[in-house]
Amino acid sequence: MELYNIDSAPIREAILLYWKESWHFEEGFLYEYNKDGKKVIGYAVYGEGYDSFPTHWAELPKFEFKE
Repeated sequence: MELYNIDSAPIREAILLYWKESWHFEEGFLYEYNKDGKKVIGYAVYGEGYDSFPTHWAELPKFEFKE
């Protein structure tokens, strides 16, 4: 799995978010919103929330089911 800088992450697409300081991955996504007339990037996760912004991201692994 390759990690990318969070600045290059896609918006509103499910990805793995990574926090370097805690070595933690969480599935989530980035989104844009306006705050006081400025474009701001936020993040949402499907598990626990964190006080710090993620530092990196990775594509979700693709699974293939075989019968």
